[in-house]
Amino acid sequence: MRRDDRSKSPAAPRPFGAGVHGTDRAPRPGGPGSDPGREPGSESGGAADGASAASPLGAFLAEDPRERRSGGLPEELSEGIVRALGSPEVQRTLAAPFGPACGDVRFAPGAPEIAAAGAELDGPEGAFPVTAVALRPSEPFARLGARIERALRASSRVALLGHGALPDLASALSRSLQGVVAGATELRGFEGPQADLLRTAAEQPRVALDLVDFDPVDGERLGRLRRLRELAAPEGPTAPILSRPGQGRRVLVGRAGATDGDRVLDDLDLGEAAEQVVEEAYGRSALGGLAGDRLAQVWVDPRCFSRFTACLLEVLEEAEGDPWFTPAPWVDAGGPDAATAALDVAAARRVGLDEGATLIHERSGSDGRVLGVVFTNVEPRMRLGGSVFAPGTLTLSRSDAARRPS
Repeated sequence: MRRDDRSKSPAAPRPFGAGVHGTDRAPRPGGPGSDPGREPGSESGGAADGASAASPLGAFLAEDPRERRSGGLPEELSEGIVRALGSPEVQRTLAAPFGPACGDVRFAPGAPEIAAAGAELDGPEGAFPVTAVALRPSEPFARLGARIERALRASSRVALLGHGALPDLASALSRSLQGVVAGATELRGFEGPQADLLRTAAEQPRVALDLVDFDPVDGERLGRLRRLRELAAPEGPTAPILSRPGQGRRVLVGRAGATDGDRVLDDLDLGEAAEQVVEEAYGRSALGGLAGDRLAQVWVDPRCFSRFTACLLEVLEEAEGDPWFTPAPWVDAGGPDAATAALDVAAARRVGLDEGATLIHERSGSDGRVLGVVFTNVEPRMRLGGSVFAPGTLTLSRSDAARRPS
């Protein structure tokens, strides 16, 4: 965090470093008698209810895929995706959900960034008749572009599943990509309650479903989708439902335990290091702590661990109320999407406490819900000290090379 940057107007643009959540666990205004499949407040594109949103998708997914047109997809597909992501129509959809952050570089990747993100995608590769790609507001566009590119190369029919926090983005992307696919692949965007869209896709056994960091802590929503698929095809082979893990980044403070490839912050000025950590974990470039690629784990030289922790807490207190660290509008405005984000943060809080980590700080949104937690004394054996990157969660660990995860 740079104090001169934070002194600017909250709306000032700044180069800035965008899930897919079914909200079956989120509070619903309808109470106990309400439809458990609904995602209230997330309708867009004129969808009046879950059935009207999901029916066109179901019809699209159920059709027999046609042959790819002669010539297929362009060789430089990623460059066409770059142009589509950067189109005025797509960029206009970002203003409301992301506010000042919409001008960040995370929403303007180049072909090399998409290629790099594609190289990091996990999960099975292969050809599937149909792929459904679910959008997520915390995902950087480079990774979204890579997922779309993989789907287009793998399938002759691709559905983009919108998200309530991203009104009209799926439709705008679909329209902007029509010139790229040039008839080689049938591509359509679908808006509406994503819980219903995901359920519809899960009930189609041959449809590969591509999610990002879906329900990263508990996995209950992901489990329900997979169960739906099992019920839909109890005896036959099915396409995968894939949830790609978060991309939370790690950094070392001090060189104790550092290995090749580690990013290291100098421990000569712990105050400066603490400011940088808070900026990258909770600043505008991190969507207030909910970006999928934000800084999530800090490993600290044991010799300065206590002093760094004190500096970090001081900077975190300074950041409270600073507009630069306010979550993006899609979260801070409340509603079911914000509720789901808060549920994931709460799940991480519970897991951290259950496994013996020490909670030292909580960050709240404008409605009072906790949207960020900071843990210290996190060990590699703990889920939050290993591969689980939970929204809004920052962990501090001692950088003992013998205990650090690979």
